[in-house]
Amino acid sequence: MRRLADSPESWRVIGLSLVSFAIACLLLWGMIEFDRRLTWLDGGLMLNQAEYLDSEGAEPPPDDSSWSYTLVPDEWNHASHQGNNVWYRFYLNVASPPRRLWGIYLPVVWQNASVWLNGELLGDGGSFDHPLAHNANRPLYFSIPRGLIEAGENRLLVRVKSSTASNGLIAPVFLAPADFLYSGYRMKFFYRYTLLQFIILTLAFSALLLFTLSWLRPKDRLYAWYALPLSAFAIYSLKFVVIEPPVPEALWERITTAALLWFPVLAAGFIQRFIGTVDHRIERLSLAGAALLTAGILLAPDTWLPKLHAPWINSIALLYGLYPIYLLLRYLIEQPRRDTFLLTASGFLMIVFGFHDWLVANGLISRLSGFFLTYSTPPGLLLFAYILMRRFVQAMNESEHLNRHLQQEVARKHQELEQSFEQMKQLERQHAISEERARLMRDMHDGMGGHLIALLARIEDRDTSPQDISRDLQTALDDLRLMIDSMEDVEGDLLALMAMLRYRLEPRLNAAGIRLKWQARDLPPMSELSPEKALHILRIFQEAITNILKHAHCREVILRLQPEDSSDGSPGVLIECIDDGNGFASDQDHPGRGLKNILRRAQFLSGHCGLESEPGQGTRLWLWLPSTV
Repeated sequence: MRRLADSPESWRVIGLSLVSFAIACLLLWGMIEFDRRLTWLDGGLMLNQAEYLDSEGAEPPPDDSSWSYTLVPDEWNHASHQGNNVWYRFYLNVASPPRRLWGIYLPVVWQNASVWLNGELLGDGGSFDHPLAHNANRPLYFSIPRGLIEAGENRLLVRVKSSTASNGLIAPVFLAPADFLYSGYRMKFFYRYTLLQFIILTLAFSALLLFTLSWLRPKDRLYAWYALPLSAFAIYSLKFVVIEPPVPEALWERITTAALLWFPVLAAGFIQRFIGTVDHRIERLSLAGAALLTAGILLAPDTWLPKLHAPWINSIALLYGLYPIYLLLRYLIEQPRRDTFLLTASGFLMIVFGFHDWLVANGLISRLSGFFLTYSTPPGLLLFAYILMRRFVQAMNESEHLNRHLQQEVARKHQELEQSFEQMKQLERQHAISEERARLMRDMHDGMGGHLIALLARIEDRDTSPQDISRDLQTALDDLRLMIDSMEDVEGDLLALMAMLRYRLEPRLNAAGIRLKWQARDLPPMSELSPEKALHILRIFQEAITNILKHAHCREVILRLQPEDSSDGSPGVLIECIDDGNGFASDQDHPGRGLKNILRRAQFLSGHCGLESEPGQGTRLWLWLPSTV
C-alpha cells in the first residue's frame, strides 16, 4: 500500500480534508452560536441569581429552610449537590402588576422541572417518578395567569430533578410578555426538538427503505449495510426526543448507549463494502469487541452506567469513528471520485460534531449548548440518496442503451431472417417449378403423349376414318387443356376447378346431342388442392365423360357437386357424374383398366370412389374427397 505522500493526489486529498474539517468546525460554531442566542434572549427579565435547596420533596420547601446562594446556570457536575432533586428560589420585584399575559421560559433544564409562582403551580415537564421525564433537549414554557404577579416581591420556585446527582442542569430563567417570549421558545423548541424528531424519522424511514431494497435485491448487500448504522444511530438519537421512555430508565440508557457503540462499527462495515475492500479479520474483531462491550453495558450495575457512558463508551465510539474516515481517505487517494470525497466530508462533519458531544458528555465544556451529533447525519443521508439516484439513473441509461442495442440487433436479425426467408422462398419456388416441370413432362408423356402416339398409329393405318382421327385428336387436345387448367391457381376452390372442366367438355357433349345438367352447391375450401391433385380430379371426370361419349348412348349427363360428410363424420365433398344411357353390368371384383385408373387417382387424393350401373338404367360415377385434400 502506498504511503500518504507518495503521489501528488495525496496532497490534494489532504488539502480537501483540511477544508472539510474547517467547514465542519464553522458549522459547529454557527450552530452553537445560534443555540446560545436562543438560550440567552435579548429582552425580558433574566433571572440568573437564585437560592437552592437539596430536597426530595415534591412540594415547595418552607421559607425557613437552609437555602444556599448560587449563580445560574448551575451545572451539577461542577457543584456539590447531595441528591438528584434540587429546588431553586428566584426573587422578582415589580413596581406594578403587568397588564398583559406573561410567560416563563426555561431554555435548558436537565432532566425535568416544575415551576411555582407565589405558591401556585404553573406546570411541569412530565413525570417525576420512574421513568423520569427527559427534557434535556426540550425547552419548557409556562403561561402566567393574569393577576398572579403582584406588585413588590414575587417568589419563583423551580424544582429540577435528574437521574443522578451529577447530571442536573438549569439555565437562566426568563420572564417576559407572552408574545415576545413564546416566539423565542417556539424557535428553540423547533431547533432542539422538532428538527431532531424529523431527522430521526428520516433515519428510520431510510433504514426501512434500504432494508426493503436489500430484501428485493439479495445480491446487493450494500443497502443493508448502510441501513444497519442508520438504525443504530436512530436508536441512539431517540434519547434526545423521547420524553418518557417506554422501558425502565436504566434499560433505556443501556439500549441507547449500546446503539452509540455499534454505530461506528457498522458504519465501518458499510464503508468497506462501499469502496470494495473488506478486511474480514478487522471486521470480525470489531464485531466481537462491540458484542463484548454490549454485554458489559447490559450486565453492569446501574451505578456504573454514568461512568461507562461518558468516559469509556463515548471515547471508544469517537476513536473507532476515525477508522471509516481513514478508509475513505486511503480510497480517495487511490481513486479520486466526487461521491467518495463528499462521503469523506460528511464523515469529517460527524467526527467534529461527535468530538463536541464527547467534550460535553465528559464535562469539559458547558452542557447549555447540548449535543449536536444527530444534526450531522442529514448531509450523509442526502449524499447517499444522491449516490443511489445516480446509480439508478446510470442503470436506467444502461438499460435504455441495452434496449436500443437489442432493438438494433433484433432489427438486424429480422432483416437477416427476412433475407433468408426470401431465399428459402426462391429455393422452394425453384424446387416447385422443377417438380411441376417434371410432373408436366410425365403427364404429357402419359396423357397427351399416349394419345398422339395412338393417333399416329391410326393415321398410318389406312383403314382409319377421318372421324376416328378427329376424335382422337380432340381427346389429345382436351388432355392438354386439362393440364393447362390444373396449373391455374384456384386457391382451393373445387367448384371453380370443376367449372373449368364443364367449360372444356360441354361443347363436345352438346355436339354429340347430349345435354349437360350442372348441379352445384357451395363447397368448403380445399386447403391442400395442389395442381397435381387438381389434374387427377379433372382426369377422373374427363375419363368418365369420354366413356359416356363412346359407350353410353345417352341424352343427358348430370354433374353434381355437394358437401357431404363421410361415414366417420369427416367433412368432405361428393362429386357425381350420372348419365341416362344404356348402362352395363358392373363387375366391381374385376374392374376394367379405366376404373383402375380412377381408383388409383382417388387413392392418391385420399378419397373414395365408386361406379354403379345396370343395363338400361344408366351409370353413376361418384368421388368423395376430404376437405383437406
